[in-house]
Amino acid sequence: MLNISFGIVIDLIIINLSYIIAYIIKFKLKFTSFFIIHWGNYYPHAQLEPYLQSLYIISIIWIISLVFFKVYEERSGILAGIEEFLKISKAGFMATFFVLASMVIISYFPKSRFVLFYALFINIVFMTAAHSILFYMFHHVFIKKDTLKKVLIIGTDETAQSLYERLVLDKKHHYEVIGAIGEKPKKLLYSVEKTFVHQGSYEQLWEIIEKRQISDVFIASTGLSRKEVSDIIDPLIDKGLSIRIIPSFYDVVSNKIETTDDIGIPLFSVKSNALKPSQSVEKRILDVVLSALFLVISSPLFLLISILLKLENKGRVIYKQERVGKNDKIFIMYKFRSMPEGTEKETGPIIQTTDHIDRSTKLGKFIRRTSLDELPQFWNILKGEMSLVGPRPERPFFVDQFKKEIPDYDKRHKVLPGLAGWAQVNGRAALSTRTDEKLMYDLYYINNWSLSFDIKILIRTMLYVITWRGAY
Repeated sequence: MLNISFGIVIDLIIINLSYIIAYIIKFKLKFTSFFIIHWGNYYPHAQLEPYLQSLYIISIIWIISLVFFKVYEERSGILAGIEEFLKISKAGFMATFFVLASMVIISYFPKSRFVLFYALFINIVFMTAAHSILFYMFHHVFIKKDTLKKVLIIGTDETAQSLYERLVLDKKHHYEVIGAIGEKPKKLLYSVEKTFVHQGSYEQLWEIIEKRQISDVFIASTGLSRKEVSDIIDPLIDKGLSIRIIPSFYDVVSNKIETTDDIGIPLFSVKSNALKPSQSVEKRILDVVLSALFLVISSPLFLLISILLKLENKGRVIYKQERVGKNDKIFIMYKFRSMPEGTEKETGPIIQTTDHIDRSTKLGKFIRRTSLDELPQFWNILKGEMSLVGPRPERPFFVDQFKKEIPDYDKRHKVLPGLAGWAQVNGRAALSTRTDEKLMYDLYYINNWSLSFDIKILIRTMLYVITWRGAY
């Protein structure tokens, strides 16, 4: 409650300051450089008093909008920080609409729409930043480590590691993951390579529980028999520990399992992962609008890259390659050429990693690191062969190979492949050769699709591209 109250107070300060700053930007800020560049205006007759007089109504409208969009609820779910940014943006546009309506109804309200929209964007930027700082301070500074629930995970296989990842990445910091017990894993998921702690074997369970003062136990091993699980659970119950069981790896990956007890017996039901017609339309509209807008805005960049590539390498500027799309349909994917013509004639198909970066030209290395080589795929999106977000399309050569080696690999072809993907924001180049791990993220995306999930992935992707994080 204290956290919420403090957040509202901070927001009220930001709301009031944003309108004063917006007023200054519109009416009192004028800039002239030595190069005769003029920007802004100064209006001596423009008065601040009408804005100050209406700020209390504006503040009430904004706070109501923020509450309506649940901005003050505790962060939760995937990419919670971006989710909060989207909530603040929605609340801001709704508040701006009602303030705009108030301009017509209330006579003393100032009539400048520029001030209104300047304030909107100032509020979104500063509220998002303030909420992130407040969240960090509350969960990293004010909450003491000894108040966290100490968690031990039973199991070290992929199911246990996936659970480990989620608990460690839980920014709410309700848990302190002490580690996992079981057989020492031969292979770790990329996401937990630096954080995974193997505490020992099953025989050391009680020693670890007592020594580390464990309060919560997660049973996540799919290799334990029913009797083994029972032998573990019964003593834990007697000791008063909190116990949670992850039934299977599929449950962790899909998140589409629901529990019902309609007939008096607990049952697991599996929900369909197919997009509804309305959802498919939503996704397609987002694809067409954003890709068309981006192609128009970035056309000078396309021209510049094309000219530079042509000057460096006399081959074709656009590289065309067969990829496997939705329902295993083959399509031609476009990229800016980053390698000399005929590079793969000697080597054959190779999954690109940092080990093979020398195959690229100098300019090719740059456009790969900055992901500029992927820009022509916006044309694939407009044609309906790809989506903005989805599993990255693979070449037929590798798809045939992966289908034989990895169970359920063909399930990733139930949707359109994407320019960006959930697997890419969880590892990018590091997962190039970890196909089984990429599949885990791809299946999670397919089974949990929503328009907001797509938007969050796009925002995270843009942040990664700007910072070159995980690129090769």
